[in-house]
Amino acid sequence: MTYGISRTFLAVAAALVFAGVAQAQDGKTRAPATGLAILDCAPVKPAPEDSCLVRVPSGNERGGMSFRSLGDAQADFEFVKDVDELPGNLTLSATMVLIDLSVGDRSGRVRSWSRERDLIARVVANLPPDEKVAIYGFGNDIVELSPFSTSRSRAEDVIDSLEIKEQNTRLVANATGAIELLSQQDDVLLKNLIVITDGDEEGLATVEEISEAAEKAGVSVSALGMFWRAQGNARTTRGIDVLKRLTDPQQGLMEEVFLQNQQNANTVVSSFIRSYGNAVKGSGLIMPVGDPAPARITIDMIEPVVGQPGQTQTKSYSAEFQPVTVAATQPEEPEEPEVDDKIFGMPALYVYIGAGVLALLALLLAVLLLRRGGADEEDELEDLETGDIPDVTEMPGADSAPTAAHMPPPVAYLVRVDNGHRFPVPAGRSTLGRSSTNAVVIPDGGVSRVHAELSGSQDGRFTVSDLDSLNGTLVNDRKIKGAQRINVGDTVGLGSVRLKLVRA
Repeated sequence: MTYGISRTFLAVAAALVFAGVAQAQDGKTRAPATGLAILDCAPVKPAPEDSCLVRVPSGNERGGMSFRSLGDAQADFEFVKDVDELPGNLTLSATMVLIDLSVGDRSGRVRSWSRERDLIARVVANLPPDEKVAIYGFGNDIVELSPFSTSRSRAEDVIDSLEIKEQNTRLVANATGAIELLSQQDDVLLKNLIVITDGDEEGLATVEEISEAAEKAGVSVSALGMFWRAQGNARTTRGIDVLKRLTDPQQGLMEEVFLQNQQNANTVVSSFIRSYGNAVKGSGLIMPVGDPAPARITIDMIEPVVGQPGQTQTKSYSAEFQPVTVAATQPEEPEEPEVDDKIFGMPALYVYIGAGVLALLALLLAVLLLRRGGADEEDELEDLETGDIPDVTEMPGADSAPTAAHMPPPVAYLVRVDNGHRFPVPAGRSTLGRSSTNAVVIPDGGVSRVHAELSGSQDGRFTVSDLDSLNGTLVNDRKIKGAQRINVGDTVGLGSVRLKLVRA
């Protein structure tokens, strides 16, 4: 008896310790804690109040989003990624392409410039269509070639006629100047810089100065290394090192293009375009639906595994969302009167902990006595046959479905695997999701408001379709695209919820 109580007490104490750790982590409003935030739930202007800003690192893709309420109020959120859905006159993302215009030592870069220029034109032409893009060049100084615009025609014309003629390459100083120009785009939420260069640096500044300026201005720096010298050349190797040190702190994308190998160059540039575009398209705002309420928000990132080409892994980033408008209306708590920090000559904290332990032990003893007293009733329940227990199904909200008296006979049931709740599936089409307007209401943070559609017929044929949900729809744990035929016994996955299709 004593051993059992001690073991239970240790488990509860451990749970309390871990709960304290979790609470400390919940206090963070951004992730990661240092560097550029991937998930920032207290973003600075121009981001709107009561929003979370999501920046997908270049080379990564955004996975699912989930959240859980932290208070009595039910929190609900949606991911805003379309330009027309942004509040005010905000622009989600802007990219400056900064092109090295130096000829290289002994004008060696001139011989491969036409190929390099064609690759640069491909990059600019394939940036996401809603992205604001500007073209700047640099040698000894930085110069604007095409201002920020969502139109690509002027930028493409500039690149088509672009010539290299600069003798000096002040990479760090001009990249820092580009970051300063990006920081002046007051209507842009996410600012990106792509540096196209061979990595030569002829100034006195250090690469670390760019990292400091970029983090302060909230700019993500990526680089496309255009190497006209042979692979393995000492200056090429130094250039690669410079660009890696330039991009790594900002979680930027860095690709090495060796112009002497045209097939390799085309492949690498295509990879850069795809990876950079996925990052831009996956970034956006998380906005509350209805009245904002405190919540813990988690975003999954699909990132490549270092040293294993083609392999990916999922990493989660969590942050606490605390509404500004709600926090501002909360009354200030009165100041606590000063009290002596000792009780009976001992530190007050130790006395409180001891009292808490005694109270916890008393509660555990009471629970054990109550369970012992109710053992006879449990024995009687065990004697009942399974068929004697009435079937319990989840009751929909008052505004979400017709009453049982008017409900059409179901052709099947969806049964939640985790808790056994059953949802009737009528003939015809039924929507599934978090909103109370759905035929099947699933109150789970990983489920979209209108997540999927299930079609059923009297002759037992069923199909399920994803309705552009954030976390996708799965059949037997495999993600579907379009309408998917399902059979009795198959499992439908919505976020972390699993529903099994059974006969009516």
